[in-house]
Amino acid sequence: MDGKFQYSVLKYRHSYAIGEVVNLGILFLFEDGEVAFSFPNKLSRLSQMYSHGLSLNFIKKTLASFDTRANKLNRSREAIVGLENDLSFIIGQYFLPENASSLFFSDTCKGLFDDKEAIIEYFSNFYLGWYNSRSEEKKDDKYIVDKVKSFLKNEYSQEVEKKMRLDLVLTDSKNLVSEKFEYGWQNGTLHLITPISLDLANEQYYDTKALKWRSLLGMFKPEADSKGIKFDILVAKPTERSLFSRYDKAMKVITDSDAPITTYEEDKYDEYLDLAAKTVLSKNE
Repeated sequence: MDGKFQYSVLKYRHSYAIGEVVNLGILFLFEDGEVAFSFPNKLSRLSQMYSHGLSLNFIKKTLASFDTRANKLNRSREAIVGLENDLSFIIGQYFLPENASSLFFSDTCKGLFDDKEAIIEYFSNFYLGWYNSRSEEKKDDKYIVDKVKSFLKNEYSQEVEKKMRLDLVLTDSKNLVSEKFEYGWQNGTLHLITPISLDLANEQYYDTKALKWRSLLGMFKPEADSKGIKFDILVAKPTERSLFSRYDKAMKVITDSDAPITTYEEDKYDEYLDLAAKTVLSKNE
């Protein structure tokens, strides 16, 4: 016989200005009053997406505390007697108030199930599966930064690499968003090397990442114009050919920005970095 259940997805909003959100966990409420909280064991994918302004320790502690609260409610079912059909109230009362900054729960959804473990596994894979998908061969933003670092050290010197290392945090004119740029160089214009990997594990995140960067670049444009900044985007293409069309669409979204940008795919990295390093060296002669 089918049983009834409700669920709500816990989401993380990295920036209100950009409006970008990612899934962090799922809270389930079954008709017998059992509560279950599912969340990823590893959050490395999240830290890869947000290299600046992310408190991973806070998120880990929050997820662990939600799991503890769910288990505590299951040990004292009398706390939610009469609330078996009101997951929204349980969330606000025992997990997260409605106005809780960067973390929030989605609207509750209802469904039917035959097996609790099976339905938890199904929805966990659907909403959180990207955390556990294989990523050994994926090229993330760090891969691009490491390529820059390796080229400068191996083809030139550690001194050149240090001269091009900026660790510059750029903030928009209204102090709403910020982003860290590890490398850059000058030739009258400040070139900020901007790593954007579009070799993503999940197809749905192409739109998310493209819109994130389109928004960031647009918000940084006034600062870039006033300070003579140009964004040199080093992009990584998908390793899977089946995702090339999604890559093309994502790149169109990013490059349609009015900000001063130039893009370089991986086969142009060395040529670009060679020019940058020679320019840096020429200024010190």
